Amino acid sequence: MHHYTETLESGNWLIELSPTTEYGYFENQKTGTEGGLWFEGNELVDYDGVLSLPVAVANALKGAGYILGEEFA
Repeated sequence: MHHYTETLESGNWLIELSPTTEYGYFENQKTGTEGGLWFEGNELVDYDGVLSLPVAVANALKGAGYILGEEFA
């Protein structure tokens, strides 16, 4: 079970993160588009739900101190 302890918002995007389970998800509050996020520590290692990670989600994660490789740009 994921216990979301960190919430980020960027534009229409809501991002919920569970550092203890290294998982999170994102959802567009207007369109309902959503996806999952998987981390190793504070580094994003995978996502699903969309073809490419939305720029607003990537920027919010970076702004919160998460590391995103070039493949997520």
